[in-house]
Amino acid sequence: TQTAKSIAKYRPKIPIIGLTNNVNTYRRLNFVWGCEPSFMVNFDIENHSEYISEHLLKHKLLEAGDRVVVVYGENQEDAHNREMIRLYQI
Repeated sequence: TQTAKSIAKYRPKIPIIGLTNNVNTYRRLNFVWGCEPSFMVNFDIENHSEYISEHLLKHKLLEAGDRVVVVYGENQEDAHNREMIRLYQI
């Protein structure tokens, strides 16, 4: 939720799609300005690009050929914060 909020505060003209496998996070993303939450089962950030592409195309959130900026943030009690930014084309 924090990563989506950090982006939303700049009010980008492009959509923010909040992907999560956590029901509570999904609910909180509904209250982030400009964010379209989407629930993904078995979300694995390490092998994410193909799975995310399939999910976004299946739910008509993007079209083939669209460019995507994936911003990922994770805060775990047993690890440091993990953050990632990647750009790829669907």
